Amino acid sequence: FVKSPAFKGRQRLNAGFRYPSGTLHGAWDIGINRGTKVYAARRGIVVGKNDGVRNHPSGSAYAVSGSPSNWVLLCAIVPGVGRSVLYYQHLSPGIKVKRKQKIAKGTWLGRSGNTGNSTGSIDAGAWRRYSASAAKAAMPARMPCA
Repeated sequence: FVKSPAFKGRQRLNAGFRYPSGTLHGAWDIGINRGTKVYAARRGIVVGKNDGVRNHPSGSAYAVSGSPSNWVLLCAIVPGVGRSVLYYQHLSPGIKVKRKQKIAKGTWLGRSGNTGNSTGSIDAGAWRRYSASAAKAAMPARMPCA
């Protein structure tokens, strides 16, 4: 179980940076009930988002690699790492923030969902945070962070 300022309480880690098979995953998938409020873990600037993808039906087999999802990319300064992108994926439709919006730590981003290639169980969503190297590659060099 893990804790984070992105959600309330301790939650189940569905997948870490590597799957049980050993293949690279590159993110953490944290199983939280669908509809749980997801908050910004750091202050920063929203540098991207995708919204409007419907949740998969409970127990469906629609979660396949490359399927679209709802997500927020937040550029933030992470102590000891520097400029990073925090990636909140598999959200339900109805994201609460806008691109280029400056947000404080604890800002409500949206609700967890089951969109895209999620590793969550039935009615679970996930929050992802990319590694520093992947985050730096994902954002423009001149993009301000905080």
